[in-house]
Amino acid sequence: MTGLLASFAYLSAVRFNSDVFVVDVRTPVEVSAGYIESAWGANVPLSVIWRSFKLPADEFESRFGARKPSLSDEIIVTCRSGGRSTVAQKILEELGYTNVLNFKTEDGKNGGYNYWLAESAAAKAHSDWQANPEVATISGN
Repeated sequence: MTGLLASFAYLSAVRFNSDVFVVDVRTPVEVSAGYIESAWGANVPLSVIWRSFKLPADEFESRFGARKPSLSDEIIVTCRSGGRSTVAQKILEELGYTNVLNFKTEDGKNGGYNYWLAESAAAKAHSDWQANPEVATISGN
């Protein structure tokens, strides 16, 4: 069974909402190259997610620089392309978290930071075109 998904549009709309926790499960080296900004979030690598979300709230905050979500808080998990976040979603659900969404395409095939970059570029191109459609050209002309 596929877990709940967070689309690009949804994540874009809620990522600066302080009631939504965005957790990136990539390695710190991967995150240092770029990440999805949010009002409330943390980098908790998949390799430590199980034990990290079992930490007392004060220790979680000290280690990750963010308030630990409650079992009912909305959590959106992300990684590079959607594989590790799928595992992380299942782990968090096993730990009792009840509102965990995986950032992926609507068909669930792709996701993560790579998807974020591609969709952000497409959204910017569309926005640029809307602002100045007369400079748009058709390929091959």
